[in-house]
Amino acid sequence: MKKLISYIIISCFVLFLSNQVYGQSKIHMTADKMPMFHGGADSLDKYMSEQLSRVKMSDSLHENLSFTVYITIEKDGRISKAISFDSTGAVYEEEAIRIIKNMPNWIPAEIDNEPVRIMISLPVHYNYLTLQNSDAEFPGGEEALMKFIKDNLNYPPKAKRNNIQGRIFVNFIIETDGSIIDVQVLRGIGYGCDEEALRVISLMPNWKPGIQNGNQIRFSYNLPILFKL
Repeated sequence: MKKLISYIIISCFVLFLSNQVYGQSKIHMTADKMPMFHGGADSLDKYMSEQLSRVKMSDSLHENLSFTVYITIEKDGRISKAISFDSTGAVYEEEAIRIIKNMPNWIPAEIDNEPVRIMISLPVHYNYLTLQNSDAEFPGGEEALMKFIKDNLNYPPKAKRNNIQGRIFVNFIIETDGSIIDVQVLRGIGYGCDEEALRVISLMPNWKPGIQNGNQIRFSYNLPILFKL
């Protein structure tokens, strides 16, 4: 009975929106040419999977979660509205709506070869196991990592005298406790720069370890370090 009532409410709401006029521009429910995410359905699935996989799932939720978001796509392809009527996982619903609103513009719908506003439904699916996976991360993320390197890197005098510039690639292992081991230069430029890169990495604090299926794992990380005069 509750599902039937919810369905009626949603249907009425969708019909209401479809008949509204915002700035003399009706929201359509269908069109001669339906809107399309750039790259098609496969690209849309990939975009949503990648974005949703970054959401931190609560330990209290140990199952997959699916719901539908109704989105309004404007004549220029941007998403102006996104709403869901499912309250199974309110936090995840809000995050999905945020992700959808930040999507790149779609190819807009058309009627008689003219772009129109349209409302469509977009299914959202959180995969529990996927959400439990994450790469190892420097405390504060990539921006903090770049700042740490910039603040601690000293240009070797020998490299300066010889006008040596370039990018060094370093690999290391992040242990399950976040500590760094097995640091090695994969490609260096010499003149003291390789040693300086290793020194800076030795100063790093413990990282947030990688996660796979809810378990902490050892993680191999390749880090480019740029020396530029």
